[in-house]
Amino acid sequence: MNKRTSVVGLIAAALLGGLLPAAPAQAAVAVCGGGRSAGVMATTFYTFTVDAKPMKKSYAIGEKMKVALSVKRPGREDPLGESQPLESPQYMAASDVEVSVSLYAGDYFYRYGIGKTDENGEATITVPAFPKAAPAGPVRAAVAARAYYNRGGCPDIEEVGYNQYDPFFVATK
Repeated sequence: MNKRTSVVGLIAAALLGGLLPAAPAQAAVAVCGGGRSAGVMATTFYTFTVDAKPMKKSYAIGEKMKVALSVKRPGREDPLGESQPLESPQYMAASDVEVSVSLYAGDYFYRYGIGKTDENGEATITVPAFPKAAPAGPVRAAVAARAYYNRGGCPDIEEVGYNQYDPFFVATK
């Protein structure tokens, strides 16, 4: 064996030693159960494309608001969250995903609603009405989708997707 082969073998062994766990899987569970929160061990993948549309173009202040959401896989960016655009030739519906809608009127008024997607990756969320003191005008929206796997275990896996709309619809008095 020549010197170059020995060096390459030594480097490969060092890399594998650092990448592979040195203890059995029970040790990893013990670390998670040792007073640490399972949320610290979560791995997040940005795998959802979330689109939202208000059911009406304008809502009166004091009126409940309805928002239609669509969640599909894959996301519009790379799954590791490095903000690299990723266009897919095909998108698939994401069912049984937790979704949320946050609506903002003016600087101080905020309402939200939550739901879950059906087998077609769609959900309709009813958001409580803004109070009478809320201003008329454009309403901003932030929508999110989340799916958790192995809840309470270690490690947790989380799939997420987000989108924002400014303006989303108009609030009227």
